[in-house]
Amino acid sequence: MNWTRVLRKTVIAFLMVICVLIGFMPASASASSSIVYATWGTNATNLRGQLNKDFTFDCPPNGSIGRVWGSDLYTDDSSICTAAAHSGLITLKDGGEVTIRMLPGASFYTGTASNSISTSSYGNWYGSYRIISARRNLLQRGAMGIGSTSR
Repeated sequence: MNWTRVLRKTVIAFLMVICVLIGFMPASASASSSIVYATWGTNATNLRGQLNKDFTFDCPPNGSIGRVWGSDLYTDDSSICTAAAHSGLITLKDGGEVTIRMLPGASFYTGTASNSISTSSYGNWYGSYRIISARRNLLQRGAMGIGSTSR
């Protein structure tokens, strides 16, 4: 038995568990649960037509408000991270993981003001999404010298 190889695999497994516990990696890494690293300008137009499929985005800390149309039901060209902050599920300061479900377009989207973010109303649009879950980043990347804030 090659003890160096066993030790290397054990160390890697240990580090992966630590990363999952502190939020640097998703708990599972299957294709259906992969996480897209987003900016505060990322939208879902490239996912249009993938109806009722869920997608998870990692919104970085220290975000800036992007353009959003709708409330609860958002146009697919709306900023995903900003929509989640508008909903109160994450904050601009902390960011977080946001899971959306792709939906067909709607005939009207109603804008509102919530959590210091105003969204706009809009008429008929081609695609939509709804935020189905989110969690704030508890530790910012780079905290305690671990990881990096740059992508």
